[in-house]
Order: sequence, then C-alpha cells, then structure tokens
Amino acid sequence: MAGSAGSSSAERILTVDESITNIGADNPIGPTKGRKVRYVPLPDDLIELLRAHRAAQQKRGVYPYVFSDAAGAGVTPQHVQYRWAKLRAVAGCADTTIHALRHTALTLLALDGVPQNVLMSLAGHLSPAISRLYTDHATAEDVRRFVG
Repeated sequence: MAGSAGSSSAERILTVDESITNIGADNPIGPTKGRKVRYVPLPDDLIELLRAHRAAQQKRGVYPYVFSDAAGAGVTPQHVQYRWAKLRAVAGCADTTIHALRHTALTLLALDGVPQNVLMSLAGHLSPAISRLYTDHATAEDVRRFVG
C-alpha cells in the first residue's frame, strides 16, 4: 500500500494501489478489487495519527504495511474481522459488518450530494449500476416531498 500525507490538499489523499486479499489461507498481496488505484481523502487529525504510527513502526523496524501485527506482518482480513467483532462486543453494537458501514458512508455521501463518479471512485466500483445499489435511497423527506 502506498500513500502520502502532507499539508497540501493533494497530499491529504491516501493512495491505495494494492491490498491483502481474502483468498483461502494464503491472503496474497495483490491489486485492489477492480484492479484500480483508490484515492481516500484524509482529515488532518488522521494524517497526524498515521504519521505518528509510521514513526513508531520505523523505530521498531516494522515498516512495509500501514496496518501490521506486532511482528510486522500485514494484517489479514480475518484479523480485521476478529478485532471488529471484539470492538462491537465492547461497544454493545449489533452485528454490523465493516462492509455495511462502508455502504452507510456511501449512502450518507450521496445524500449530501457527492457526485456519482466520486462515490464510485471512493468505493472502487467499476459500474454506476453497482454504485447505485448502495446510494440510491429515498429519504423520508424525499417521500414527503413527492408523495405528500
């Protein structure tokens, strides 16, 4: 995974060009889903947190991944799911998946008027039809406005 984090708006974008894939027990590193580079905008406080994290990794001699275990190995999708389940239990949340949160974020962005092509880029969707599955939702206000 590659990324930059600086002060200009162009440097506040995390560039993701590969990922650890959940395929069998091997979890190979490869291109992102859809084989497209993804660009994720980052708020300033997260940039500072990631910089501190990177500095701590460098101090320990562990550097190749943004997220790694104590030995420096890349965190697998299974590990993420395991940790997510633990966090949900502590927070008393329902069985919400990380993927469902991703869809919720896309829906909220769509409701805020973010253009479809930007939503597709953020999600890594290759077709507008797939993207619309997660973003074409009528709000209660929409229903009242058009139906009364």
